[in-house]
Amino acid sequence: MFSGPVWIPKLFNGKNKVFFMFAYEGVQDALPAPSTSTMPTAAERNGDFSSLLNIGTNYTIYDPNTGVVAAGGRVARTPFPGNVIPSNRISSIAKNYLQYYVLPNQPGSPNGQANYLSNTNGERNTFYNVIGRLDVNISDKNRFFFGARNNLRTGNGGNNFGKAVNGNPTATDALKRINWGFTFDDVHTFTPTFILNSRLNWTRFVEPTRNFSLGYDSTTLGFPAYLSANAPRKILPQISFSNFTGLGDTGGTEFPFDTFQIFETFTKLKGKHTLKFGMDLRQIRESQISYGSSNGSFTFGNGWTNGPLDNSAAAPIGQDFAAFLLGLPTAGQYDLNAARTNKNHYYAFFLQDDFRVRSNLTLNMGIRLEGETPTTERYNRSISGFNNSTANPISAQAIAAYASAPIAEIAGQFKVNGGPTFTSSSNPNIFSTPKANFSPRIGFAWTPGIGDKKTVIRGGTGIFYFPYGIVGNQAPGFSQSTTLVPTLNGFLSPVATLSNPFPGGIQAPTGSSQGLATFLGKGITFYAPNPSYAYSARWQMSVQRELFQGVLLELGYLGNKANNMPVDHNFNGIPIQFLSTSPSRDLDTINRLTANVTNPFANLIPGTNLNGSLVARSQLLQQFPQFTNVAGQAFTDGSSFFHAFEARLEKRMSKGWLAMLNFQKSKLIEKRSRLNDLDPSLEKRIAAEDRPYRVVGSTTYDLPFGKGKTYLANVNRMANLVVGGWNVNLIYTLQPGTPLNWGNVIYLGGPLNLTPHNVDGAFDISRFNILSAQQLASNRRTFPTRFANLRQDGVNQVDFSVIKSMRITEKLALTYRCEFFNSTNRAIFNAPDLSPTSSTFGKILGQANTPRRIQMALRLVF
Repeated sequence: MFSGPVWIPKLFNGKNKVFFMFAYEGVQDALPAPSTSTMPTAAERNGDFSSLLNIGTNYTIYDPNTGVVAAGGRVARTPFPGNVIPSNRISSIAKNYLQYYVLPNQPGSPNGQANYLSNTNGERNTFYNVIGRLDVNISDKNRFFFGARNNLRTGNGGNNFGKAVNGNPTATDALKRINWGFTFDDVHTFTPTFILNSRLNWTRFVEPTRNFSLGYDSTTLGFPAYLSANAPRKILPQISFSNFTGLGDTGGTEFPFDTFQIFETFTKLKGKHTLKFGMDLRQIRESQISYGSSNGSFTFGNGWTNGPLDNSAAAPIGQDFAAFLLGLPTAGQYDLNAARTNKNHYYAFFLQDDFRVRSNLTLNMGIRLEGETPTTERYNRSISGFNNSTANPISAQAIAAYASAPIAEIAGQFKVNGGPTFTSSSNPNIFSTPKANFSPRIGFAWTPGIGDKKTVIRGGTGIFYFPYGIVGNQAPGFSQSTTLVPTLNGFLSPVATLSNPFPGGIQAPTGSSQGLATFLGKGITFYAPNPSYAYSARWQMSVQRELFQGVLLELGYLGNKANNMPVDHNFNGIPIQFLSTSPSRDLDTINRLTANVTNPFANLIPGTNLNGSLVARSQLLQQFPQFTNVAGQAFTDGSSFFHAFEARLEKRMSKGWLAMLNFQKSKLIEKRSRLNDLDPSLEKRIAAEDRPYRVVGSTTYDLPFGKGKTYLANVNRMANLVVGGWNVNLIYTLQPGTPLNWGNVIYLGGPLNLTPHNVDGAFDISRFNILSAQQLASNRRTFPTRFANLRQDGVNQVDFSVIKSMRITEKLALTYRCEFFNSTNRAIFNAPDLSPTSSTFGKILGQANTPRRIQMALRLVF
């Protein structure tokens, strides 16, 4: 860092008038980043899954070519002999993908899960930060500064597979983030009691796309030429599995994000009052292009290879990879996405009065009026909501087709209403914002006029609103996703294969021209049309007391009630009355809901999974059966409640020693999600951010050696450079981990004996039903998602540093720092595997923190 007056010889002397400051910081990190994943074995690559049968018959791979229609409309299949896929049935495209997979490097579990440990290159980060500032004193009444800043962070998560595509790692967390900013700040003193502070600020955040496989020609894998021909970004197409590690690239996302701000504050001193009033005006702009699956993505599940019936429980592992070898995806898509340019305005006006009522009592009273404009898209490439009552354009045809083959659950109540609505030049708002809100707040500080006046009581309460920012942009129609349709007859025979995944061609964007018929047969996501402002009502009280000289104790309470918090809704869930209430797997309900029935949308929605002659009964029970999903964002019916007791004991710096101990006991409860999609009320649960307690202790000690110290006070200058100026610092942090997130599991009762630091078995898995054939489905869930006493590994960390200060000359000083982060090298582990059918159920597969890091720095001050 450099700073000082601006001085140009013979031209300009800025002493006491113009000053500059320039600072540069550079960091390079190389950290271990171990992770565990599942790779196909050499035998499995050749279609041989016979070893899995030694574990159990539930690992059987069924032959999709043997599918026949059985009783109840089910599809029945027979197994591959010996659980081996014949070599002539293995897809050449699958074989070509396998060149990028490495072989397992550890045994893993008996069925092969978690058989690969990656830690070859670790995590690498490069960061620099540049700051410049110019201060100008124009006169006694006016001064300003101009500041500029820029930083860049690039990161690479390392090569997890050991193979490369186009010379780049096949698995990486490539990252590039660039920030720019400029600030102009002017302070004008009208009178000694009246001051104006004006600030203009611009900040830009840019995250360019980085692809490890950019330019990849998918025809070299054997894919048809039309994939690469239509691709806006040519990349290695993605493949993903239920159990094995996926591979491939996305097109990525590019966006610059700009914030412009005008901030004006007037300060007026009047008697016992200090008045502050002003305004805060902001404009936020965001441009983005998210390429998505720009060269295709393919998902492989058990739809083609499970049995003996099509709705049988999936094997714990193997059936998904077998489907891949056969070249039979169960889902996929190809994206042609539109760019977007959004804008939003925020405004606030405020008034605050700091009123010194008496020498021992001060009141802080304020009020803020704040609001914002809705998000808009420059070219109106967005939907503005969902019309849930108007008949869809295909309604009459679909209802007529349904009438010939109705289902008993809804009989003649079948409706085909609803579809997306779009913004336009006359109505560009993506949603409507409420009117501006007043948010009052009041606080006080009081020193009771009794005793030794070493006690201070503080308190306050207020309302705080949360701005929306840029949210809600959804562009179905402008962004077009071509859905991979695996089958039109309930996985009896395929429509799409890897060799020709989109036989109907790649669908072109239609914009808003189709109106309510946009994205039929696909999923729709929309933002709540009239959301309320989320806000917090907060209150606190604390008592501070000097126990004896230099030692302070503070006790306090903090409460916060958050209201109108955003909650996402799935409006197309299966109605509650049709779900099973059995605590065990209800095969009758599963069979009824997954049974294939006559499809009233047959030939009405081409290029989608809803265009075939058959459809699952559950699809027709949904409120909007013409869409696979209808999701609403930011419906503001969520809430949370927070209580905290806080204590702080501080020994102020004396005799070279400072120490502080902080303790917090708290609880955070939230209502922000539903256990079942169409539950009438939200689940009340412990929040993910909840930490029942937090302890932080810190201390700083100047070692008593060298000139002016207790020991070696008379050493010469050279010796003092060695023994003097040493300082040690220590920070200790202790807190529990985040609550575990449980799925729709069957809990058998009894204590779990959770030990979140035991990697081989964090809890007693015998307390759960782990048989894949007996897991719940199509049921009304009652098992909570979180429990306050079941948490992953917590923080128990010591950070340590040593600092050496050396005064070389009167104007030259050197500081050396050596910092030890996680100095005891204690691992904090991730949550255990909570999937009961996984062979790693209850085991911990990764580390949440980084190992010990040692960082050294030199600072020269002159």
